[in-house]
Amino acid sequence: MDSTKSDASGGVSRRLLMSAVGAAPAACALPINASRAAPDDPLVVACQAWLTRKARQEYLHRTHGTVEERVWAQIPHEQRSDEQMRACADGRLLLSMEAELEAWPSESAKLLRRIRRMRAQNIDGVVGKLQITADGMDAEHDVYEHRVLVSAIADVKRLFSL
Repeated sequence: MDSTKSDASGGVSRRLLMSAVGAAPAACALPINASRAAPDDPLVVACQAWLTRKARQEYLHRTHGTVEERVWAQIPHEQRSDEQMRACADGRLLLSMEAELEAWPSESAKLLRRIRRMRAQNIDGVVGKLQITADGMDAEHDVYEHRVLVSAIADVKRLFSL
């Protein structure tokens, strides 16, 4: 089934839904103006690292199903061992993706604890913290709160000509 079409029941396909949900935070993110910030500002660097890693994690979520389908087509379910998975390129890719996705929650928590303790040296650091909050928020469940936060980020950037 094409990922851009509806399923047989007339609903939206799972792949299309996951792609849209995964792309939503990226569509509303406002990039930190790193050129304005001090190049060695540790808060801005940490915020950019988290946002970059979060975007990677969302990409992995969007593409995981496609790679998994290719592996299933190559390796029958009863033969699907780690050894079999490592024997084919898509299997290795899938194992790598799963390891990266599994590591994200602890990596994210560690970086967010570090960011929380850092003090902003300029407005770009404040915007970075706000962007992380907006990006980490569930835009589907906290629709109005998310919109207010994204609006506040835009206001700060506009007021400070960022």
